[in-house]
Amino acid sequence: MSSHRAPWLFAGLLVSLPAAAAGCLVDLALPVDDSSSPGPAPAPQALARRAECVQTVCEAEFERCGRSSDDCFDSCRNAPYDVAYACVEACSGRRCATCTGDACADPRYEFQLVGAADPEILEACARSLRKWEGCGATVDLELCDHYARIERPEVKASYACVEATDCTGDPGLCDPAPTRWGLDLCLGLNARCDIFGMGCTQDGVDALNAQAAWLRDDVRDAAEQCLEEPDCPSIARCLEAWTAAIEA
Repeated sequence: MSSHRAPWLFAGLLVSLPAAAAGCLVDLALPVDDSSSPGPAPAPQALARRAECVQTVCEAEFERCGRSSDDCFDSCRNAPYDVAYACVEACSGRRCATCTGDACADPRYEFQLVGAADPEILEACARSLRKWEGCGATVDLELCDHYARIERPEVKASYACVEATDCTGDPGLCDPAPTRWGLDLCLGLNARCDIFGMGCTQDGVDALNAQAAWLRDDVRDAAEQCLEEPDCPSIARCLEAWTAAIEA
């Protein structure tokens, strides 16, 4: 059986990205159409995103200053007697300034699957796996529930093709045609962070192009919205959280 699991493309980006000050982060969900014009209700979103700030820049600086003061007093313990008093006096003169800014030093992201599984995709996926289970392959039917929450309706044709493929055939030939979505996403990432070749290798781009052919538009949009985060470390963390959510 072929696999269309998400490649862990963005793992490790944080170690290669320059630090930058981030803006204030709040809990949020992916946007939905709030237009008041008549028409059918928008389809439920497959993913909900939560962003939070674990530690602000002010909190991190105050913590660093406190550690520095502790280190200063510790150094006085080993100072000669004739300079120990002056050492303590100098350390006592240090003050950690307080600030009220809300710039974030440690943003965290989480994506959760909130949409219901598409029953037709769920059934098509299950039929294709049962077919290959009969051919001797090891399958996991529980994956179909995950895929049916994030995949686009067009993939039902691919599952039908897989089901119809002979046991000696190649079900990978049933994959939908690759997109250029992965290339566009990586070009956008490079434009923001200038890290092409670190997170987006050619193999990674090819894998994302193929992966996107299975994914719903709103699932793709969730990754694209990560590029709107205020700095490169935040973008990387957002993309890693997105990948973790769609990877079965």
